[in-house]
Amino acid sequence: NMNKLGSFLGAGAIVGLILGFLQVALLIAAAACRAGAAAEAESQPQYDLSEALVHYARLDFPVAHRMLLPMAERGDAVAQETLGFMYLRGEGVAPDDAIAFRWFKLAALAGRPDAEFELGKMYRDGRGVSADGNAALSWFRRAADHGMTEAFVAVAELYLGQNSGQSGIPPDPIAAAEWLLRAADLGSADAMYLIGLRYADGRNGPRDEIEALKWFDLALSRAIGTLREDIARARMKVAERLMPMQVQAALTRSRDWRDTHPPR
Repeated sequence: NMNKLGSFLGAGAIVGLILGFLQVALLIAAAACRAGAAAEAESQPQYDLSEALVHYARLDFPVAHRMLLPMAERGDAVAQETLGFMYLRGEGVAPDDAIAFRWFKLAALAGRPDAEFELGKMYRDGRGVSADGNAALSWFRRAADHGMTEAFVAVAELYLGQNSGQSGIPPDPIAAAEWLLRAADLGSADAMYLIGLRYADGRNGPRDEIEALKWFDLALSRAIGTLREDIARARMKVAERLMPMQVQAALTRSRDWRDTHPPR
């Protein structure tokens, strides 16, 4: 009986035996939980990311969403980023800025440049989150650190106060000019156009229409779509005010810049 066992083993030994039994029971229960979770995971369809992205590229959004969601929930940053775009644009789902923000945030924390950039825009514009210029600047800088050219321009625009003065970022024309030049070095037509506008209008510096024409000419060679049309109009407007020798000087500067900045 227990009294005889207690006298034989001692109280300490009995406690040890009980604790041992409890530890074994806990291990068995944990193993059962893991087995149940594994069985549940196996019962869920396992999708391939590349296959899901093919469906997305084909605009088969409902199928893409069904395949991407479990991958995103398991922490796949590409799936998270893609879902962010789907909710932002309403692709196969109802548009929802708050959900888009959540997926972009997860992907951005994993280092996805596109997600970092989109997160910066959402903070800048107050979409899905309260507007926060400093947070926008921080995420744009992170995207720029990862080589996203558009992020350089976005940083410059914040320093230029091009968000109706609501960003909370003090205007800094010198910093803006530095960021625009860095973007231009990377081949950004947007940056070249903005630099040209600053010289043409004398914004935050001396007016120099020869330099403006140089930058418009550079931007025109890289721009597409409606941006190209805007640049062409600006280029013609400036050229019409210059003497032929001045136009030639601007085109020479443009050619010299191209010679030292091959396309990337």
